[in-house]
Amino acid sequence: MEIVFQAIVVHGAKEVAEAAKLSAHHVLNIGKGTAIPSEKALARLHSAAKALKTSSVEERGMRQRTKEMMDERNISIRGLAANLEIDHSNLAKTLSGHRNAGDLLIRVYEYLMGRTGI
Repeated sequence: MEIVFQAIVVHGAKEVAEAAKLSAHHVLNIGKGTAIPSEKALARLHSAAKALKTSSVEERGMRQRTKEMMDERNISIRGLAANLEIDHSNLAKTLSGHRNAGDLLIRVYEYLMGRTGI
């Protein structure tokens, strides 16, 4: 159950609920300790928490490697954002982990790896 509580703290009840295919309200109440999950809900929550943790670790690695490549090539966030025609603020927040990575991180990573023709 600890991994579920940790996932709720790190990712938020809404994201955990979406991953577990449960209501955010129910997950929030489980997190507060005011609701006891059924075995089925607990299994879903546990699987969702593990999946979120794995994707979070992968994203952190991709963020770190992206920053390293930028440093190696002496590329600033503003310069990279201009090359990709994206907002520098969104890029900075994505690289710092303050914004969900989504497709933006993959796009930036592939650009730096030379996999796209941008």
